[in-house]
Amino acid sequence: MMIRQRARLLSSTCRQLSTSATSRVYLSNTLVPTLRDAPADAATEGHKYLLRSGLIRKSHQGGFVLMPLGLRVYDKIVSMIDDAMSTVPAAKLTLPTMLPADIWKKSGRWESTGPELIKLKDRHGHDFCLAPTHEELPSHPNPSPTFYM
Repeated sequence: MMIRQRARLLSSTCRQLSTSATSRVYLSNTLVPTLRDAPADAATEGHKYLLRSGLIRKSHQGGFVLMPLGLRVYDKIVSMIDDAMSTVPAAKLTLPTMLPADIWKKSGRWESTGPELIKLKDRHGHDFCLAPTHEELPSHPNPSPTFYM
């Protein structure tokens, strides 16, 4: 997305946040905590703009919270992607955050992956991991469908 398109999207969102045709949420009633100066730990120009405009806030090292305006922008981008993907034969899917260990054990990556793989047990003692990738998930039997997330 070009800079002008982003600026137009942000300015139109900032002027008035509309949830439906009958009810409107105005920017004056929305939490948009902007910053005058960019934080010193901001890594890139884009990171500085996101922080200063109130779209995101840092929660911990490497983790960020989408603020209300940032969530609104995110939802609009997802909607644009969904509209574009509806013109091609593609199906949207959501993959699980936790994966069972047996999938990872079959591929041999359960033992070979180091401490960066977060492993845990459920209350029944079954092993799971937080999914860093979804390469281990079984693929669709028919290879022709196109999926997107």
